[in-house]
Amino acid sequence: MGYSHYWDIGINSKGWKDALQATQKIIKNSPVPLADWDGLGEIDSELVSGVYLNGVDPDGCETFYIPLSPDGSGFHCCKTRGRKYDAVVTAILCAFNHFCPEFDPRSDGGIQDWELGRQLASNAIGCEVEMPSQIHIRDSYR
Repeated sequence: MGYSHYWDIGINSKGWKDALQATQKIIKNSPVPLADWDGLGEIDSELVSGVYLNGVDPDGCETFYIPLSPDGSGFHCCKTRGRKYDAVVTAILCAFNHFCPEFDPRSDGGIQDWELGRQLASNAIGCEVEMPSQIHIRDSYR
């Protein structure tokens, strides 16, 4: 059990490339240190194999992953336990939702848990990014 985010991949959206470009900007402007999938190595900021990131060990948890293109792979999730890299995960999910509205993430957290990520996405994209529709007002995880 723990604080997690959930999303489905299987969309065919024109906005996917824009979302990946926004992801690169989010990673570049990350307020927290990021690592590759295992929390030990450097993150691939060029996203050659897709988006793979984690917090820097010991502040990591599960690997956050989004492929280079919508691949029809279905359900995905990432348990961050609210650790520092959660702001980057929620920012990327907000960016994908912004460019691909059918990409509608869900979460154990509420609006207050996502606000830092939403702001990070807005700053990276250069316009106001809306909170994903499945994120509701509820007690904060933190």
